[in-house]
Order: sequence, then C-alpha cells, then structure tokens
Amino acid sequence: MADDNDSIDLTHFFALVVGLSDYSNMEEKGFASMPAAKTDVREFEKHLRNNTYFRTTIKTLLNFSRNAFDDAWEQIQEEIMEIRSEDKAARICFKFYFSGHGCTFAGSNMLTHMVCINDGDGYIPIEEKLRKLSRKSNLSVSAILDCCRNEIEAKSRASKEKPDFG
Repeated sequence: MADDNDSIDLTHFFALVVGLSDYSNMEEKGFASMPAAKTDVREFEKHLRNNTYFRTTIKTLLNFSRNAFDDAWEQIQEEIMEIRSEDKAARICFKFYFSGHGCTFAGSNMLTHMVCINDGDGYIPIEEKLRKLSRKSNLSVSAILDCCRNEIEAKSRASKEKPDFG
C-alpha cells in the first residue's frame, strides 16, 4: 500500500476517444461495419467524464477522416505543450481510445479505419504516435485499442513502410 507521499496528483487530463462504425465501402476487403463502435465510444466518453475530477479535455470523433484525426491529435499536443510551458510542475495524463478495425503490421499496431475515408492513406501508426507523445516529461500516456487486429503483410519487400490493405 503506497502512502500519500508516493502518489502523483494529476493536474490535467486529456483524452482522444475515436471510433469508426461505417465500413460500408470496405466490405469487399473484408472490413464489416461495426455499429457497436458508436455505442462503445459514447460509453467510454461518458465513463471518462463521470470519473475524472480535475481539468479535463476530451475530444471525440466518430466516422471521421484522416485529416480530422490528425487535427485533433495535433490540437491535443499543442494544448499539452502550452500547459507544460506555463507550468513545469503540471502532471498530465493522456488517454487514447479507439473502437473499430485495426491491424498489426511489421510488429506494430495500426488503425485501419482510414482506408474507408477517401482523404487518408490507409492506416495510422498509433504506436509510433503514442511513443513520441510519451517521451514528454510529466506526461502519462495510455491507450485502449478496442479492436481485432489482423496481421497485414506487404506484397513486396519495397513496400515494408506501408501495409497493403488490398
């Protein structure tokens, strides 16, 4: 049992809660629509709002584009950096939640939901994004990937940098 001196008091909480339920234009590639993802996102957001007792920023995206995801991610990073520049002692928590289809490519988790939105490039390397964010001091980072993940293999050695969904 830790005493009170060992606990860390969080001062700010950020969450990006995202989900994709509509895969209607991806059915030919084996991605079935997931109506429950909408409910999962709403329930998780509600849980966070009801159980977070300090300054809280929660961004929620449903059936979103890659640009919308990138904008939300960047906005949260900017807000975190602003707080850190104003208060070096700030203790910040960031939680990422995703409900939808995912995959594993070259040993890393990817969110494959962007393939169905025509302004994306087919995947988001979420582990890389989380790893970069977690390198910041006074910042706790965690993720919940509420998705099945299939192993995706590149068709050629030259394409190892990006998975092939077709």
